[in-house]
Amino acid sequence: MRTIVRVLATLSVAAAILTVPFMATAADPNAWPNLPPPDRYAEPEGRVWHRTGPYVGLVAGANIAQWEVAGFNFDDTAWIGGAMAGFNVRTQGLVLGLEGDFLLTNIKADLAAGTVVASTKYLATVRGRVGVPIGPALLYATAGVAFTEDKLVLGPASTNETKVGWAAGGGVDLELSRSMFVRLEGLHYAFPERDVSIFEAKDQQTTARIAVGFKLN
Repeated sequence: MRTIVRVLATLSVAAAILTVPFMATAADPNAWPNLPPPDRYAEPEGRVWHRTGPYVGLVAGANIAQWEVAGFNFDDTAWIGGAMAGFNVRTQGLVLGLEGDFLLTNIKADLAAGTVVASTKYLATVRGRVGVPIGPALLYATAGVAFTEDKLVLGPASTNETKVGWAAGGGVDLELSRSMFVRLEGLHYAFPERDVSIFEAKDQQTTARIAVGFKLN
């Protein structure tokens, strides 16, 4: 599963990186002399791709978590699933958006016959997005604030802690119809090191996700 996660995450982030030259072109007003209205993108054959408006969706995928607790390093892999919601606005050559998601997961790893245990209950983010529409595809990069809750056990000491960190990545949306799209996305989460009870802990998580989205306009 780890190989699949890494391949999907690499492809998704690579798609976001490829948007950079397109963004440079999109930022030039002279590059779009016949730009259609800001809420749609018209293909040469006349098909219209609507970009502005709210959307919701379902998300599923896989997650690799890496922990460092009191000098111990260990990891685990598990499936994730949840929901997303957001809003896009089409500007000249770009699509700007704001998105939130909430994913349940069952990550749990331990060392020394359960002496050191770390588990994650959920991952949530609030992120900005910037992308370049190319026909039915939207290549985008995204970054924002991330939230999680870890349960940590070291010998007789244990704690539940809500953490705030950051998440960044990228992906591609592909419109199937006026109201539906599919997504391939990779996100990396990082949560800073903090003192927890009598020990220190930090974690990073990398997810590869697929999603089905439904536009509400």
